[in-house]
Amino acid sequence: MLRPTRIINPLLLGVDPSSTTIGYSIVEYNLESRLFSIIEAGSYYVSLSSTLQCLLETSDEKYRRFKIIKEFLSRKLAEYSITDAYCEDAYYGNSALAYESLLGCIQVVKDAVTECSYTIPVTLVRASSVKVGMGVQGDSGNKLLMFNALKNRESSIIPPYDGFIDELDQHAIDAICIAVCGGMISYRVYNDETFKKKKRK
Repeated sequence: MLRPTRIINPLLLGVDPSSTTIGYSIVEYNLESRLFSIIEAGSYYVSLSSTLQCLLETSDEKYRRFKIIKEFLSRKLAEYSITDAYCEDAYYGNSALAYESLLGCIQVVKDAVTECSYTIPVTLVRASSVKVGMGVQGDSGNKLLMFNALKNRESSIIPPYDGFIDELDQHAIDAICIAVCGGMISYRVYNDETFKKKKRK
């Protein structure tokens, strides 16, 4: 894949996929200090607004939701000079429908990024890898642990202001962790021995 010849302080997009509420984050990685700075993070609830009434007779609800997600991500990609995009990979849980929705949302993320620039790689990161990268047991289902792990790393994952992380919901927290752990692998930041060194393609 073609990449820019020079990358100064990569800007990372992290996405926690869903067909109803996605988490997103914009995180800057400083190549000299090896610190991550949270530029923006939040949750985006997919509301079937009247702007898509023209699609009511020609498409189903899931298609309209994915279209809204894509439009939102496209706006963020246009706003920031993203160098890398990371999305949590789909995992097969108890619901086949939920798994199908995750796959659909992941494809939307890929489509939005590719349409913005074919030089931006989209990397899928397993949920267990994100947890391990944050120092949480890989098979843990305790969402509070991810919040605490992020809070405990405010010296290396720097929020825009004090109390910022406390304002976020779980989707946004996960999106930050996805961007950071994806960046740790891509740019060889190994604060945890469980990360295996992988060369960027």
